[in-house]
Amino acid sequence: MSRVHLQEELARSTTKVTADTRFGPIHGRRAANGAAVFLEVPYALPPARFQDPVPLPASYRYEEKEYILESKYAVQPKNDGQAIGIPYEDKVGLGEPSEDPLFVNIVSPPSFPAQGNFPVKVYIHGGFLQFGSPHGLSGQAQFISAERSEVWVNVGYRLSAFGFLASDEPKIDGNFGFKDQWLALLWIRDNIKAFGGNPDDVQVTGLSAGAHSVHQLLHHASRLPAGEKAPFQTANMQSNAIVWHDPEDPCRASTTI
Repeated sequence: MSRVHLQEELARSTTKVTADTRFGPIHGRRAANGAAVFLEVPYALPPARFQDPVPLPASYRYEEKEYILESKYAVQPKNDGQAIGIPYEDKVGLGEPSEDPLFVNIVSPPSFPAQGNFPVKVYIHGGFLQFGSPHGLSGQAQFISAERSEVWVNVGYRLSAFGFLASDEPKIDGNFGFKDQWLALLWIRDNIKAFGGNPDDVQVTGLSAGAHSVHQLLHHASRLPAGEKAPFQTANMQSNAIVWHDPEDPCRASTTI
């Protein structure tokens, strides 16, 4: 795999591209293969510590700038034993740790914006819910987007204590990282058409802890009120699987894919 980060590839590009969203234009650039890339597009307001994410209000407007930088990633422990030997910046990107990782990286096929209505693949990165970033080299999507004519969206979410700490005293509900992911999916449903995606053809997929996240998202979708649809149509779990318990034997667990 090339060790060139998307930011570095976009810095060499002279071809600009714009997506016109309900919150104003988003300016990106084309990767070397022509894919349109938009980095760190906010899907929520900057979160308050240990609070649920807040969606962008109707009055929100995106900054007038190019969205081509890897400026931040979720605060996380440094002692990641999962990927020993891989340079740290290859796992998290070229930015700095932040308590506001509520952004998506979007890659559209080279034919965007002339063509649209592409299938949408949403990717949730792994890392034990402790580590990782949408900027990780293992999740760069410009190659597959160009080859398969799909819009790819990599989701940033809060990790470790900032994403999953829970407490009774003081009262902290927890699971903020999963709530971030759900809000990102709602944003994708409502805004991905501006990037050439089909909001009625969205697949959410995840690797390892990302697959566990997909499990949680499916569980939440199954409990939506009658008549309310999930913001995705299909799901794909890589590595982890759904766990269910035998109602006749609560101590016995099985998995299914």
